[in-house]
Formats: sequence, structure tokens, C-alpha cells
Amino acid sequence: MQRSTFFFWGILLISILTFFANIGGISIYILDEAKNAECAREMNELSAWIVPTYNYELRTDKPPLHYYFMITAYRIFGVSPFSARFFSAFFGIATVLMTFLYTKRHANSSIASITALILISSIHFVIQFHLAVPDPYLIFFMTLATFSFYSAIEQNNILQLYTGYIAIALAALAKGIVAVGLIGLIFLLYLVFTRQFTWQQLKRLHLLRGSLLFLAIALPWYVMVGYATQGEWLRGFFFEHNLSRFTNEMEGHGGFFLLPVLFVILGMLPFSIFIPQTVAYAFQHKSNRFLQLSMITVAVIVVFFCFSATKLPNYTVPAYPFMAILLAHFLASKQQEKNSKYLIINLVIWFILTISLIFTANIARQQFLDIPISLVLLALSPLAVGAILAIFFYYVTPFSKVLFALTGSGILSSLLIWYGLFPAIDKGNSVLNGVELLRNQPHVAHYIRMNRAFVFNLQREIPQLNTPEEVALFFQNYPTGRLITIEKFLPELQVPLDTLLLQKDLFESTTTVVLKLSESNSRVEESIE
Repeated sequence: MQRSTFFFWGILLISILTFFANIGGISIYILDEAKNAECAREMNELSAWIVPTYNYELRTDKPPLHYYFMITAYRIFGVSPFSARFFSAFFGIATVLMTFLYTKRHANSSIASITALILISSIHFVIQFHLAVPDPYLIFFMTLATFSFYSAIEQNNILQLYTGYIAIALAALAKGIVAVGLIGLIFLLYLVFTRQFTWQQLKRLHLLRGSLLFLAIALPWYVMVGYATQGEWLRGFFFEHNLSRFTNEMEGHGGFFLLPVLFVILGMLPFSIFIPQTVAYAFQHKSNRFLQLSMITVAVIVVFFCFSATKLPNYTVPAYPFMAILLAHFLASKQQEKNSKYLIINLVIWFILTISLIFTANIARQQFLDIPISLVLLALSPLAVGAILAIFFYYVTPFSKVLFALTGSGILSSLLIWYGLFPAIDKGNSVLNGVELLRNQPHVAHYIRMNRAFVFNLQREIPQLNTPEEVALFFQNYPTGRLITIEKFLPELQVPLDTLLLQKDLFESTTTVVLKLSESNSRVEESIE
């Protein structure tokens, strides 16, 4: 068996173990997951392939590609957290393998293997592909489009060219036109910096035919949803969820200008400790066009979101495969060296960061989470141990052993997080406790606002009541009914109610409340008067 084939199968096995780690063992609780998973469930229930809904009302947040994959999983496995996340994990594995294969083609098998291991050992990268959100699909198809267009340009490969157009169309169906703009800018800059921005090169890109192929795949659904909703979906998506997100801070997700740079550094730990030397190495070898492509891709994605008013950690994840390629080129150049100059400083810094991370996580545990400290130590201590081993190997073995120490610790910590830490945190989930009180109740409503995960976990509509009078009428009609709200709205309610659940929501500022009509209240009408 050739060495590269051995690495391929090894990376595939590790990817399966990592990306599928306990994807069904943690409830659908995070806001975005809850909305996306429920929207797909409702579309499946109603056989509605065009108009997305959440709680049976129009949802304009995202295009439909991830809904279609979730629906497919629901029909195969049934509706569950596992099904909602199945294809996210699948595309995580596919992204790693694709990056490995293209890097092997345009660099070599050693650099390709290091690139893949960097991605797998990034805890944030693995987390992103554990979630029932559109980002895994966007990341995969943006990465495929970038590799395909590069291969088409550098190798004059017509199959790769049209693969790129198909991939960018699917990326547009995953999250919108932002993917088209980013990839277009990446290759415009690439052609300019490599002095290939010529009429002859543009002709080889078959722009007209490629555009027609793109429109044939991406446009029909946008036209149909616009027609079916009388333009309401298009207005909500393009103006609120695209333009407004870029120009205005939404849902408190703002931050300083260079925050996306920090997202990449933190998200690609442990190997992002080598970013300073990697950047210098890339500029020293800028004649390498594959490195140039990777530098441009990372820069375009990160700088674009620096200018966005809304900043979220997932926005910059499409840059990770290309940052991993840059890091792998630098690290491969150090593999056969012993005592690689100055890199001990990076490793010591990483050890200090791991200790700081453990202390920070413990402080967060004490303030927000009811879990034992042993779980935090179990999940994060491999990072510190890996840092110590990396420092030891730095002095006694070739640098390649340092890479194995960092990779192994990242992967082990990721597995312990998914099988130990996150399930323990999930047990303190207010929705899980609330669902146990509501599952067999025929009449459930919510007042103004609730934790959005209730709808998916109950798998039914939860009507919204907007005034205290509507709440009174609800209990008049359904005396055994249940009401969900958040604590700050309790003083507004005029009906005598008993509290069944009062629990702080995980990672949120709200407290979920589940209420029933007070047993001492014999006539709801009296409260209305």
C-alpha cells in the first residue's frame, strides 16, 4: 500500500470517529440549530419543498439546501438530533478528504496529510460540523469551488471548471450570494496577482456558459419562493439577513474590527500558534501559486468579515482549509529538523494558553454551569499534556513528533468534549426539563417569547400569545393548558398561575418559565374583570 493511500484511509477513519462523535447524544438546544432543524421537520411534514417555515410561519433566514439534506436524513433515520446533524458530520469528513486530495495534487502527500490533521485537530472546526446549521454545507461547497477553479486555471481542466460553477451554485443555495461574491473576489485577485488577468484567460473560464449553469441550478428556487411568498421571503432574506447583518450589528453579535482575525487564531488552535512564522514563510515562497491562492482566500474571507458589523465565529470557518494549507507548508519544511529555531517559543506559549484555557473554563463553570470540575479537567487537560509532550519532543526527536503530539491532543480533547463535557452541560438544559412537563399536554402556547428549541423538541406548533388578555382567554378555553414564557414577562400576566419550571437558559441571559393555571383559581373570567 502506498504511503499516501495509507494516510488517506487513516485520515478517513479518524475523521469518521471525530466528526460523528456523539452527534445524536446531545439535544437540539442552540437557537440556530433549533430553528434550522425544526424548519426542515415542518417542510418534511408538509411536503413543502419551496417555502421554509418555523413554528409554521415563514422563515426568511436561510436558503433551502441544508433543509433538503436534513429532510433526507429524517426520512432515512426518523426525526432526531442525530438525523438533523448527520449530513453536517458527513460534509465535515468530505471537506477534510477533499482538502487532502487537492493538496496532494497541487503540493505533495506529506503536506496534504499535515493539512488534514490540522483541520481534524481544530476543536472549533469539528464543532462547526456537529451543528444542524447551513455552515457545513457552505464550507464544503465554497472549498470545492475554490479548489476546482484553481485546478481549472492551472491545469486547463474543463471538468474542474464546470465542477466549480456547480459548487458555487450549491453554495448560493446553502447560504446566499455572499459565497458568490467571496469566490469571485478571490479569483479576481488571484488572476491579478499571478498576472493571468488577460482576455485569453477569461475566455478559458467560459464565463457565459458557466453563468448559465450557475443560474440553472441556483435561480429556480429563489424565483419559486419569491412567487410563492409574494416577494416576502426575498425581502426578508436579502435585506434583513444579508444587507442588515453586514451594515448593522444584529442580536448583539458585534465586536471590534479585527475580531475575525482573533476568531481564526482561536478557532485553529493548537496549530495557529505557528501563524506568525507561517505568514512569513508564505510571503517568502509567494512564487508558489497554491500558496498564493491560500493566502488570498484567507485574506479575502477574514477582511470581508472585519468590515461586517455583525461578527460571528462561524463566519470565518471557510478560511480554515486554506489556513491549514499554509500552516502545513511551513510545518512540513520543519519536519526533518531537530531543534527548529525559535519554535520552542510557540510551544511554550501554547502550554501557557492551555493552562489559561482550563482556568477560564473553570471560572465559566462556576458561574454558569452545574457540572463537576473533573469534567472540565478531563476534557481540556489533554491539550496541556500535548503541549508538554510537544516541548519534550522538540528537544529529543525530529519536529515531526511535535506535530503528532499537538494533533493527538487536539483530537483526544475534542472526543472528550463531545462524549463527556457537552453531554453533562446538556443535562442542565431548561428545554429538556420543560419538554418532560409538556410532552403529553394537548394545549401548549407561549407568551411573547420562548426558547426556540421547544418547537423542535415537542415537534408541534406552539402558538404565540401577545397580550395578557390572550393568555387569560387561552386558560379560559383550556384550563389544563400550559404556558411557556421567559421570566421578565411574568409581572405582565394577570391570570393566577403556578410555576412548574423556572430555569436559567444555558449560555443565554433569559430564564425559561413553564406555567399552569393556579389550582386555587376557580374562574378565569374573574381575572379578566
